Amino acid sequence: MGTSKSGNWSKLTSIDRFMEKVLMSDNGCWEWQRQLNNKGYGIFWDNSKCQLAHRWIYSYYKQKEIDRKIYICHRCDNPKCVNPDHLFEGTALDNTKDMMDKKRLRGGRNYCHGLPILK
Repeated sequence: MGTSKSGNWSKLTSIDRFMEKVLMSDNGCWEWQRQLNNKGYGIFWDNSKCQLAHRWIYSYYKQKEIDRKIYICHRCDNPKCVNPDHLFEGTALDNTKDMMDKKRLRGGRNYCHGLPILK
């Protein structure tokens, strides 16, 4: 059985285990310090279930389940950030519009997943 800075890992609550994996940065982001997926988003295991860290913390703070169709978007554009104040709910279209508004399309092209984005 694992241990943590706080003692016996099995006695920690989910939020305690989560927060041990976070580094508070000067810009307000709470940066995930453990495993990342191939897109740079944090991965958190809770109750033997693998979840995206930013979705887990958003659900925890909002005290509600988040539908899989709903995106949890980053105001800060930092995929490692898990600060609930930097996160908001949106659709795929909302996320794409946010990306376009901030001019952070890859390669400067107005494409998403190979399809042209229309304004």
